[in-house]
Amino acid sequence: MVIDCLRLSGAAEPWVILDPDVRLWGSQVDEVPVRGGDDLLPQLRAEGIAFFSVGLGLGPRARLFAAGLAAGLQPVTAIHPRATVSSRANVGAGGQVFAAAVVNPGATIGENCVINTGAIIEHDCVLASHVHVASGACLAGTVTIGEGAFIGAGSTIRQGLHIGAGALVGAGAVVVKSVAADRTVAGVPARELT
Repeated sequence: MVIDCLRLSGAAEPWVILDPDVRLWGSQVDEVPVRGGDDLLPQLRAEGIAFFSVGLGLGPRARLFAAGLAAGLQPVTAIHPRATVSSRANVGAGGQVFAAAVVNPGATIGENCVINTGAIIEHDCVLASHVHVASGACLAGTVTIGEGAFIGAGSTIRQGLHIGAGALVGAGAVVVKSVAADRTVAGVPARELT
């Protein structure tokens, strides 16, 4: 999906993929060679590659973003041509907005965020860095999401709520009250899991 989004958006043409799985080294994904692990980042910079994009969602996303910056690479922001992003919204460096996603006026998307296929980020929402909003999720107006939070597929978050840093909202959840940092909620209405 990331390769497709990069190409279709015109943001960049992928030259190489890095993956820690040695079984993938020497193979190709969508005609892009898998050269090796993350330890190659400084070498790629020395070879003249100037930009990077993180191709993973939840988990190591923030670490990989930091590694790309530390290697002197610049993050690529990719907005799929079939996504709708208001001219009055802001998508941070390294952000990825996939097909059929909507980012409405006044929304601020932090660095290295993923807005997956068909997700809706309503007006005046604020997402911190490294947030992943999965496919079909809906954030009503003025929702704030803390750094590194994950919003599950098909979930709905009522307007004006805050989802704390590192929180996880389960797929299909209907969130009707704010969620503290590092908590997991699921269900309809969403309840904290112990």
